[in-house]
Amino acid sequence: MKTNKFLVVKHTILFILLVLLSVFLLVGLTYFFSVSSYYKNFMNFNHSFRVLYLSLDDDIDREKLIKDLELNKHVEDAFLYDEYLSFGIINDYKNNIFTGEVNIIGVNPGMQKIIAGEDLNDKEDGIICPSDFYPEIFHSENPYNYNDNINIINDVNKKLKIKYANITDTEIKLIGVFDRSYDYSDPNVCYTTHKTLRKLNDITFKRTEEDINDIFVLIDDLENINELYEYSGVIDITPVTKIRSENITNIISTVGFAGSIFVIFIIIICYLFSNRQIINNYRNIGINRIVGYSKKSIKKKYYFENSIIIILSMFLSILISQIILANFTQLFLYNKPQLSMMSMSLSMSTVVICYLIISFSIYSSTFISLKKIDEMDICEIVNE
Repeated sequence: MKTNKFLVVKHTILFILLVLLSVFLLVGLTYFFSVSSYYKNFMNFNHSFRVLYLSLDDDIDREKLIKDLELNKHVEDAFLYDEYLSFGIINDYKNNIFTGEVNIIGVNPGMQKIIAGEDLNDKEDGIICPSDFYPEIFHSENPYNYNDNINIINDVNKKLKIKYANITDTEIKLIGVFDRSYDYSDPNVCYTTHKTLRKLNDITFKRTEEDINDIFVLIDDLENINELYEYSGVIDITPVTKIRSENITNIISTVGFAGSIFVIFIIIICYLFSNRQIINNYRNIGINRIVGYSKKSIKKKYYFENSIIIILSMFLSILISQIILANFTQLFLYNKPQLSMMSMSLSMSTVVICYLIISFSIYSSTFISLKKIDEMDICEIVNE
């Protein structure tokens, strides 16, 4: 009776341990795969990630080079420095929550998915902003919060008062609202045409000839970057958002490294627990051997018990993981503007990988621990 109670306690502890380990593994793997997949799409579709800065020879004909680049099937856009990027404060959205600060990027019409109003056009000076708008620059003292995003669909066709580049007060019409999940834009990014941006910059800045002649390229895929080196006069090519790219890569690498360490931890814990279970039950195993149970049948009993525990713990782990993941985005991702649109759901492949890792850890640990049965001295047990 005492032995049975002891086994129940041991099995219960193992069950709880496997549930905890499986939950951590399921959530961790789901996070890793989700971030990796999201990052891949982010790199492929986000405008800023595909913009490249070209370092050129001083005597190169910029206008001719831009025309040549636009003929390349992998180049979606080519433009000068004063047609690319600026910033401003939209006073209409300045309040106790937002400073109204936004980044303004120059693009060609037809690059965003418009859900209200109209797309950009070269006939009218206008601006388009995301439907879940967050007019604020992100920093540590004022972190991003997805729940504070505002819907500006009702403001379409409204003249927005902007302090452009924090220097010039002007007005610009909000002609449309776009779905940023289509191109993975940041929630504080608005777009206008190259023509409008250049006009605003001409009013605000006195740029040097060197600044004006800088060339930027929007490429369809970063894997095609080497083709741009074939153009005469191109010295070097630098991704504009290289630092942000490295940050997200570091997140993936860190999660991957932590996951590897955790798998090793699981194997060690399973071995220590299994080994202790065999040692504590050493005498009962010996008695079973004396009364006629074969080594094979005793080992089968341990494998069968562990199999039942693994299956039951996996079922419970999946349920718990689903609950955690349902709230994971709101708890851990809504404060990260680049990841706030990422969805996380448990996939069959993740469950299978988790099951294989847990099963391997338990079965290999049990196999090593049961080697003691082969070395068991029955005479010594009888004398005890």
